[in-house]
Amino acid sequence: MEGGLFNPRTVEEVFGDFKGRRNGLIKALTTEVEDFYRQCHPEKENLCLYGLPSEQWEVNLPAEEVPPELPEPALGINFARDSMQEKDWLSLVAVHSDAWLLAVAFYFGSRFGFDKADRKRLFNMINELPTVFEVVTGAAKKQQKEKSSVSNHSSNKSKSNSKPQGLESQEKYPKSQPEYEEEEVFDEESSTSRPPPPSPISQRRQGDSPGPSPRPPGPFPPRVTPEVVDLEDDSIPPIASIIEDFERCHLVPSIVGKYRGDVEFDEGMKALELLTLKVRLYFLV
Repeated sequence: MEGGLFNPRTVEEVFGDFKGRRNGLIKALTTEVEDFYRQCHPEKENLCLYGLPSEQWEVNLPAEEVPPELPEPALGINFARDSMQEKDWLSLVAVHSDAWLLAVAFYFGSRFGFDKADRKRLFNMINELPTVFEVVTGAAKKQQKEKSSVSNHSSNKSKSNSKPQGLESQEKYPKSQPEYEEEEVFDEESSTSRPPPPSPISQRRQGDSPGPSPRPPGPFPPRVTPEVVDLEDDSIPPIASIIEDFERCHLVPSIVGKYRGDVEFDEGMKALELLTLKVRLYFLV
């Protein structure tokens, strides 16, 4: 058997021997599986699958020498060929082939005195490669697709996170509108929805009291305090002139008609003085 003719002594040499044997086993179980299936006839004796450092493979009997120069692969792989489905049988051979490859690699490591660091480095190098079982069953391709999808997702996420902070802050915190605009809108709505205030004349007609009526809420000019009129003051114009001026106003007849019902006589100086005072006070307010 060619496996015992090559004795690697460094970590790199052992790893190269491992890759050569591994590639030969993968050929036997994938691209050259028909030839491998034909050689493993159940009527033959106990057969073993060997991977060679030259990336070739062979089905042969185990070594006759005891103990063997190298660890031996699984014995009698041909007996189970016809009692199992071909896919399951190839997977079983692949699992035993992975165990044999590790045994041979660390056999060389122990034989040539690899220390802890060398063994760890050798294992890490071997662990980077898919196992023979993963290649035969297709799990290696599936894992590769998952890794590529994860890497693409992470790259897209990193690109999205690299957005300028200014744009991100503008998206998170949009510019707020000035508050005074909202207040103006509210004032317009309230002013349009508020009914117009009743006229002072209609308020006076509804009540019997001639006093001032309460003001409706709203933005009105400040109320002017009425002046106290002295009837004996000579500066006040004559009553006749006042009556003549008021007759020109269209409101005077209605006011005079209102207050005629409140007095017991229609003529007289007292009624005119009272009417004049009330009318003047009304227009001053």
